Amino acid sequence: MTKFVFNRIQWIFAVMLLIVTVQVRAQNYPPQKVTTPSDTRDYYRHGSNKTDPTSTDIPQELRDSVTITSTQSYFVLPDTSISPNWYNTDETIKDISNTSNLNSTFTWSLENHFGALFGSSTTYTETGRVSPILQIQWGATTGSDILRMREVPKTNTACIIGTGTAITIDVIAKPIITFDQVGNPLAYAAGGCYTQAEVTAGVVYNFPVTVTTAVPKQAQIKIDYTVTRMPGESSGAMPSNGNDVSITVDASGKATFPLEFLSYGVYKITLTDVTDRISRKSQVAVAGVIVSAGSEFIFSVLRPAETGPIYRLPNNY
Repeated sequence: MTKFVFNRIQWIFAVMLLIVTVQVRAQNYPPQKVTTPSDTRDYYRHGSNKTDPTSTDIPQELRDSVTITSTQSYFVLPDTSISPNWYNTDETIKDISNTSNLNSTFTWSLENHFGALFGSSTTYTETGRVSPILQIQWGATTGSDILRMREVPKTNTACIIGTGTAITIDVIAKPIITFDQVGNPLAYAAGGCYTQAEVTAGVVYNFPVTVTTAVPKQAQIKIDYTVTRMPGESSGAMPSNGNDVSITVDASGKATFPLEFLSYGVYKITLTDVTDRISRKSQVAVAGVIVSAGSEFIFSVLRPAETGPIYRLPNNY
C-alpha cells in the first residue's frame, strides 16, 4: 500500500512538473531578430506585440497587416525536440540564420497569391526549404491571404510532424493625404491675388488636410513636408521643413498641422510623404501616396499697409 501511494505521488509530481514545464516553455517567446542587411528589427510571436511578447494573445495581433508592394520577412520556431541543438539552454535561438543544427526542412505556401515567395512573381509554394526564414514580396492588390508552414524532419521525409501552422495576413493600401482646398486649386501666378489664408507675420496657421488610411484605429499618422518661398519673394525667416511630424486624425479623416510664419512673403507648402503604422512597419519604398492635385498649398503672409497721414491745404491759407 505504501509503495502504491509513493508511486502515485511520484506520478502526480511528474505530471505537475510536465505541466509547469509546458507552461514555461509556451510563455518563453522573447523577441527575435531577422538578420538581413535591410532589417535588424525585433520580431514577435504572431498574436503578440512589443508591449506583451508573452503567450497571451492580443486581439489586434491575431491578423498580420502589411502594405501593398512591400517585402516582408517571416520565420517559424522549429520543434525543440527535433532540433535541440539549434536552441540555447533557455530555449532562446542561438542564431536564426544558422541551419547547421536544424534537423528539419520547411514547406511554405501562400494560399491566395496576393504575394509571392522570395520576390518571384509566380512562386507561391516551396517544399524542403532548409531555413526557417521566408521572405514575401506583396503585390499591388489589396486582400487577405493565408501563409501556411509544415515542418518535416530530415530523418524521415515521408512523415510530417504535427499539423503545421498558419497565419492570416491582410494586405492593405498605402495611406493618402491631401490639403483641403476651397474653390479653384491654389496655383501660383505672378501678380495673382492670394486670399486663401492671408495673415500678418508672426502667427501660427493650422493647415487642414484629409487623410485616408486602411488602418482601422490608432493609425499614428506621420507626415513630411517642405516649405519654400515662391520665386521673386523677399528673403527672411522661414518655417522649417517637417519630417515625421505626428498629426491627430479624427474619425472623418480630418487633421491639421501648424506652421509659424515670422516674415512676410508667399510660400509653397508641399506634402511629400505620409505614413501610418502599418506602412512604417512594412518599410515600403514610397511609404505614402500623395495626390498631386492637392499636395501643394500656396500661403500668403502679407504686410499690412501702414498708410501715412492725409495732406490738405490749411484753413488759414
